[in-house]
Amino acid sequence: DCFSDGDCVRNKPVVFLLYNEESNMMYRCDKNPCDGYETDKVVSGLYANFSPKIPRGFMVKISHDNEYVEVLSLGLELIIYKGKCIDV
Repeated sequence: DCFSDGDCVRNKPVVFLLYNEESNMMYRCDKNPCDGYETDKVVSGLYANFSPKIPRGFMVKISHDNEYVEVLSLGLELIIYKGKCIDV
């Protein structure tokens, strides 16, 4: 997590993502019910980029081997998550 003053700290994520390929819906989930976002998917080379159709301050990039990075902003703070996708 990086803050507007330039400080960054490593935190353990409490959010996980779900993606429904048939509906192009991305879900951000935590201890509360999931929030769903209709996304645009753009493939460029070995990567697929996902961003909400209505801007929500986040984007997700997934590699051909299912590694991903999510970048999101909360106010002027920036959070970057990295991980590996699994089929559920």
